[in-house]
Amino acid sequence: MDKSTAVLFIYDTLTNEKPLTISELCETCDCSRRTAIRYIKNVRSYLQDYLNQPISYDRKKKTFFIAKEKKD
Repeated sequence: MDKSTAVLFIYDTLTNEKPLTISELCETCDCSRRTAIRYIKNVRSYLQDYLNQPISYDRKKKTFFIAKEKKD
């Protein structure tokens, strides 16, 4: 899978409120762990800078997800 398709896959998965693991990303995109992390960083940067939607990481579940805003 090329970079643009991989980045769109990550964006689509996370914006549809599905958690994403590095191993799932590596398998789906047929890439190395390091490349998968770079793809996540690209999407994280875009979402944070342009849409104000930070990507968080759950260490217990080892998944990335979009952090929801807390409503008071």
